[in-house]
Amino acid sequence: MSRTGKPKAHSALLVYLTKAIDRDLFNQMKNTVKTKEYGGFLAGELEKLDTPQKLLDKMEHKGVFKVKTHPSHTVDYRNLKKVLEQCENDEILTKIESTEAELEKEGFYVERGDQADAGCTSVSVMETNRPLNVNNSRSDRSDAVPSGISLSESGDKVLNPEECYNKGKGYLLFINNFENSGEPRRKGSEKDKDKIETLFEEDGSVDLNFKCNYEKDLTKTQLLKVLHKTRDKLATGKYSSFVFILGSHGKQEVVKDNEGKEATVEGIVTIDQKFITEEELTKPFLGDELKALNDKPKVFIIQACRAPRRDKADDMETSSREETPDEATQATFKKPVNADMLISYATSKGTKAWRNDDGTWYISELCEGIKKYSRQKHLLDILVRVNHAISLRESTEDGAKQMPCQISTLTKEYWLTR
Repeated sequence: MSRTGKPKAHSALLVYLTKAIDRDLFNQMKNTVKTKEYGGFLAGELEKLDTPQKLLDKMEHKGVFKVKTHPSHTVDYRNLKKVLEQCENDEILTKIESTEAELEKEGFYVERGDQADAGCTSVSVMETNRPLNVNNSRSDRSDAVPSGISLSESGDKVLNPEECYNKGKGYLLFINNFENSGEPRRKGSEKDKDKIETLFEEDGSVDLNFKCNYEKDLTKTQLLKVLHKTRDKLATGKYSSFVFILGSHGKQEVVKDNEGKEATVEGIVTIDQKFITEEELTKPFLGDELKALNDKPKVFIIQACRAPRRDKADDMETSSREETPDEATQATFKKPVNADMLISYATSKGTKAWRNDDGTWYISELCEGIKKYSRQKHLLDILVRVNHAISLRESTEDGAKQMPCQISTLTKEYWLTR
């Protein structure tokens, strides 16, 4: 970072522009920024701006172009490029584009596409790729700005603490069954672990601040033991959130209720071919079992098929298909009565979840979504975009599709970044 708190690449760009803008271009720029979409400068203001540096500083102050480092890392040079397009100087525009690429490598989200609305945050424009309605009515603003995000007078994104869960260190548990042991193996699922580890570890690609624990190929007894050990760690009160990611084979079983009536339930298969319901998986972390996580988010991400099968574990893998289905399945269980929980399924009830040699579709898109949007969006907003990405995919098995879904009792916004 430079001494101004801005990234060095941005500061270097401004130094370059102050030297590259000649008198003719300077006068053209001053005439252009009189229009509202490029700042709406008044004649009295422009008289005082007698150098390119002063004009650029004022344009940045007004939000004509923006580089934000907190709370989101975003870059928006769209209007600056529009102003400078009049110069017909390819070198200047190339320099701006190379700066965008450099900032993108540093983890910034670069706004591209349509012209931005000067004075609005880059996050607002990113939501819809169109400017906010000038009346700023409540309905227009809610369409353009993620829920729970307001705009300060300076145009910065402001999070309302009352609408967000407290930040702090989270705890991640990832269990990947049938990765190396048990039959049949879930070929390609080992790549999910690599992606999650790269994303969530303290030195990962995004600053998510999680303590991570990875387990694989567990029997039912071992799995339940890991869940209870995890509950004991969370009971210390050290962690502000809990994320549990599970992949495994699944099947359906016919069970009888207290009145003797039969019902088909979905569940997870452990490597010893035993059956565990989702209700058993989530119970140790409910509010009455784990009071230390009351009012804190608890997220369960299930990478699994949910195709109805009573007789055997769901396994549709063949070597001839480019995309092969994942064999995990989720149990259908009653919605928890306590709040602050999110269950995210890889696919809708009655359908398959798919994977290939590069890992499962859902975990791949989830990791990409968190990596791309975690500084601009809370988790539910990210999952909507993951849903969209998955909906565009198609398997080679008769054009089969996959559609994730979520059940949420979250009462606040859950932001994954520090």
